Amino acid sequence: MSAGDAREPSETARSECDAVAGAQGGTLIALPAWVPESVVNQVRSIEARCEPGRDHAILCRLATDPRMRNVWTTLMSKTRSGSKKFVHPVRPAVEAPPLPEVDAQEMALGETVHFAFCAARDELAVSKPDEITPARERFAERARILRNVAAELLASVAANPWQDPAAVVLCRNDAEALNRVAEWQEAQIPRLRGPDDPLSISNERGDRVERGVASACASFLKDRFGGRLDGTAATLASVALATDISERIPRSAFSRPKPTKTS
Repeated sequence: MSAGDAREPSETARSECDAVAGAQGGTLIALPAWVPESVVNQVRSIEARCEPGRDHAILCRLATDPRMRNVWTTLMSKTRSGSKKFVHPVRPAVEAPPLPEVDAQEMALGETVHFAFCAARDELAVSKPDEITPARERFAERARILRNVAAELLASVAANPWQDPAAVVLCRNDAEALNRVAEWQEAQIPRLRGPDDPLSISNERGDRVERGVASACASFLKDRFGGRLDGTAATLASVALATDISERIPRSAFSRPKPTKTS
């Protein structure tokens, strides 16, 4: 038996992946021979800290489902003529050391399986813009309260110049700390989903988690590989969530209603 054959699970092992994950979270997943080395390394890394049961089942599916073979083939495909460049070349990560082209491409495969695992594990869901408004208002209100308290502290110092110098210093330090926390609260507001966010929806259509995971995977692939890979995103989400998601879902995440024409 070759090393590759030793990594290939039987059909029974593959079909019982969820059951094995639930009952034996500590058991190493039997990986198919076609799994890229960077994905093997990422799977083993996640597996070492993965909770038994549901999380382990997600990882097991992403590692062994036969549909994943097409994902890796797509992301590693090259042009058939000329320079033999990658069809979907990975974008260099910010502040990352430069790597040879092939190494960078293979490393991105590990990042892809990690992202899909986290999105499914966290049940990343879509939301409507009006559902984000309360969170935006909470951040703004907290910042306002913190700044008011800081202002009151400084005002008390100004109104009582005869206070102990050490107490004055403490009040000013506390006021600075409150203002810093207020700044942090305000900084969160633009990070909340806006109407143009891929995970922001205008209507209910299907399961929110399925839409969220598929759309998030599509956004990740677009940012990392520089192009639309809606079918690949749908496959990643389908495997991770043990369902069947149409590529129309990630495609719609980047489609916005056209402006109404005026006569």
